[in-house]
Amino acid sequence: MAKPAPKSSDYVAAYRRKAADVGLKRVEVLVPAEKVDALKAYAADLRAGDASEKLKEVRKLIRSAYAQYRARHLDNISIDPDSADFADAAIVAAALMNRGSGKAYELGQRLRRLAR
Repeated sequence: MAKPAPKSSDYVAAYRRKAADVGLKRVEVLVPAEKVDALKAYAADLRAGDASEKLKEVRKLIRSAYAQYRARHLDNISIDPDSADFADAAIVAAALMNRGSGKAYELGQRLRRLAR
């Protein structure tokens, strides 16, 4: 006699157990139809741990900013690039955008986008 096929509810239960084992939680939200893609992208970033990648990029850009513009535009800001966070990036970005040249302004914009 053949063994019966597993029920779809068994697959769903296994999926949810595996997700819970790796620290994921299912959430259902209602959002405007035009915001669905933005929410999906944000959720994907959360699942991928995108903040750590952004933080690495922020620290790299802050190091670059200090190497290029410390004397001219960042002389009154003292931030350690190795321990900088997103708030520090916003401060450096504002300084570069308010006091800097065209290239400094572009670097400030990149930092500001990452700091959001």
